[in-house]
Amino acid sequence: MNKLKVFEKVFHKRAASGFPVKSPGTVLLLFLMIPYIITSLFGNAGEAQAPLADVKEMEAQLLEGNGYVYNKTALGTEKIPLEVYTADVLERVMGEGYEMQARKAQAILIRTNLISGTDEEITVSDEEYGKSTVRMENLQAVCETRGICVYYEGNPVYGAYFLVSGGNTRCAGEIPGMENYPYLVQVPCERDYMSKDYMHKVEYSVEEFEKVWEKCREIKEEEIPDQTLMEETVEIVIAKDSAGYGLFLKYREKWILCEELRYELRLPSSDFKIEKEGGGLVFTVKGSGHGLGMSQFGANEMALKGKDFDEILRYFFRDVNIQSFE
Repeated sequence: MNKLKVFEKVFHKRAASGFPVKSPGTVLLLFLMIPYIITSLFGNAGEAQAPLADVKEMEAQLLEGNGYVYNKTALGTEKIPLEVYTADVLERVMGEGYEMQARKAQAILIRTNLISGTDEEITVSDEEYGKSTVRMENLQAVCETRGICVYYEGNPVYGAYFLVSGGNTRCAGEIPGMENYPYLVQVPCERDYMSKDYMHKVEYSVEEFEKVWEKCREIKEEEIPDQTLMEETVEIVIAKDSAGYGLFLKYREKWILCEELRYELRLPSSDFKIEKEGGGLVFTVKGSGHGLGMSQFGANEMALKGKDFDEILRYFFRDVNIQSFE
């Protein structure tokens, strides 16, 4: 059987609008989106099509309609059907062990991110496109949700997703610069603690920590919201949101973004506490990913309990419509 190929990394060239470039909210949003930048109604989104048994038939369906993605690389520009590209992303972000309804929810978020942000052509820069094989279950998930996206007040949402939470997803309204995402609210993920990626411990020397801290952009104290929760350990103050994720960190009177520190230290998430052990600093990190939108592990747990993709998406994204687009 001929199977589609997939890529491992996607980088959107389109930037989100509406944020001042120099604001701390813009920088924080950029760091939140790093791991995951890839970037009329008809039909009933809650009703999946009948299963497609033949891979070639699935591949043929992925080639039909719904526009194209333009992959601009050093070798030139490749025009790829939107659904083919959606299957590529899905293969990269969801491997073995996921239920079909979780895969469908993920496929819809990928497609939504591709069409959001502009009426212009969808452009990516992806040198890795075509290096892996899309498994049959991912082909099926894309085929059976073909054209379906998530909308809020008529516009495609920021279809945020991540691997596993620290127990709750995050409320975007608590993150400076992300107040315009009211559908991203805090919801409990009560079984995420069962994931093998739920907790990690990472140790750095004080010198290593200070080297990274020094290179991080300084944030003015007056830019830190009053409602943040302050946690102080080992001469470090962390301003956190209500889900426990760090927003800002202060060391030696300098405030920095926790997401920037997380990125530089390669921590799984910004939901961490810091303890001093011996001559080093131990980061105890909960969850993996930025914590916004859909927890993939949580979505899979819901699928195991019989929830369909529509129910999963409506749990993680509030007051949205899930529907097909032209």
